Amino acid sequence: MSSNQHYTEEVQRVWDALKSLGYSGEIFVSDHTIFTVEDASKAIGVPEEQILKSLIFLVDGEPVLLLMSGPNKVDIKKVRNHLGARKVKMAGAEYIEENFGYKIGGVPPVGYDVKIKL
Repeated sequence: MSSNQHYTEEVQRVWDALKSLGYSGEIFVSDHTIFTVEDASKAIGVPEEQILKSLIFLVDGEPVLLLMSGPNKVDIKKVRNHLGARKVKMAGAEYIEENFGYKIGGVPPVGYDVKIKL
């Protein structure tokens, strides 16, 4: 990612977060639709297994970020047991956008203005 190019505020937040963590490589920004793992895989030309999904769940009402490889599915029972939670559900699109500023299909693993549990 070049510093002289204009990116959306969301992309810039992710880029800034990566740099603050010591990442000095490139990130790929696509104009293609990437709402699904299949979309993302096609957009950047890698197998679905190499796509990282960033999913926000509400665990006993608190947001938790789950990272999964592309084709894998979340086992809510395992999440509940692992975290010792009573209630686990996927956060809705509106909640995610209002609280974190990202839209479904563009939820990153970094770049949040608020603390989120991993």
